Amino acid sequence: MGHKVGQVGTLTRIHADSEYPYTIDIDGRTGIYKADELESAKPQRPALPPHGLTSAQLGAYVDEFIRAAVARVNGVGADQYATSDGQQFEGMPLLGLIDFAREEAQDLAAYAAMLDIRLGRLAAELRNAMAGVPA
Repeated sequence: MGHKVGQVGTLTRIHADSEYPYTIDIDGRTGIYKADELESAKPQRPALPPHGLTSAQLGAYVDEFIRAAVARVNGVGADQYATSDGQQFEGMPLLGLIDFAREEAQDLAAYAAMLDIRLGRLAAELRNAMAGVPA
């Protein structure tokens, strides 16, 4: 049984020299595809709020942000972590869950470092662009 149009999967491998370079995993089943057979799924993110936020606007943004996280749990998260008995974490041995959480914490730290690099580069570019401009 093959994958169907509209299914969301995870890119697990790229074979650069292959006619079918992309390996996609959907619900534990993998398939290989050409680029023109795939479409990138855009993550749901709330619109950025305007500068000069009120508390109510910030609260509304936080609410939308959390709703987007819930959509991920019900979408890609369900594909990756839902089992016939519930959620994968529920059946994990406690030490396995701790290991899993620690790996996720490392991923979060890596993303924070990547973000810091990009923000630092952006700040340097802005400083250079604004050199001599009164504050």
